[in-house]
Amino acid sequence: MMNGIFLSVLSSPTIGATSSVADTPSVGRLLISLLFIIGLILVLAWLWRRGSGLTSKGRIIQVIESAAVGTREKIVLIKAGEKQLLIGVTAQQISHLHTFDKEIVLPESNVKDASFSHILTQALKGTRS
Repeated sequence: MMNGIFLSVLSSPTIGATSSVADTPSVGRLLISLLFIIGLILVLAWLWRRGSGLTSKGRIIQVIESAAVGTREKIVLIKAGEKQLLIGVTAQQISHLHTFDKEIVLPESNVKDASFSHILTQALKGTRS
């Protein structure tokens, strides 16, 4: 009787079958699901970046120009409402440097030739050339 049970266990199809044939559809589904999730993450990242305001057109606060004055320090000219603000940005803080009541505007012919430092110097002096 013991030999009959032993032989029936050995002859069952689950003992001798390999599991790679049975797992092939689930591996395929796993890869498709993984690719879908990666694609979804990429699409969401693209949508988030697109809507995060990297371009400042139509915004209340706009970055007009910035200039690096050190490795981690810079001066930024921003427009907030009708005024332009000059701020200093470091790794630890943001400092208000100056408020311009009138916008700093250059004629179209001088825009390509003038640097930010030249424009800022002239605006602080109150002259334009």
